[in-house]
Amino acid sequence: MSHFLVNDQALMMSRNNELIGNVQEKFLEAKQRFLPDKGNDQDLLDKVNKHLSAYLMKQNIMRFVKVNFVVNGAYNLEGKFAEVIQFEEKVSKFFSEYLGDSFLMEEVHDVRCLFEELFESTPYEEHFKEVFTAIRDLE
Repeated sequence: MSHFLVNDQALMMSRNNELIGNVQEKFLEAKQRFLPDKGNDQDLLDKVNKHLSAYLMKQNIMRFVKVNFVVNGAYNLEGKFAEVIQFEEKVSKFFSEYLGDSFLMEEVHDVRCLFEELFESTPYEEHFKEVFTAIRDLE
């Protein structure tokens, strides 16, 4: 099986929202194919590592939102200032690491959309409006 095919399979699995463990396993399988004793391609190994890291960070952000902000199927930020600050730190780190990477455009787009959706029509929306626009412009 092609080295690229395994990495592409991992990406497709992540985009199809398959189980995190299965996606992670597929990324790790791809990673094994680029190690020095196999394909010995440091650039591709770095890309797989970055994709895996972005995927796991995105999943962590999504889980954080579900646990902290979803109540009865809707976002509720009332009384969640500390959690909003934590969320802002998480997405800031995500964007600083992955924004502008052409191989991670879909992941960046997904996190930006979640970020915007979470704060839409809330008192925080005005605070983050410029951030949303800046990220959109850099996508």
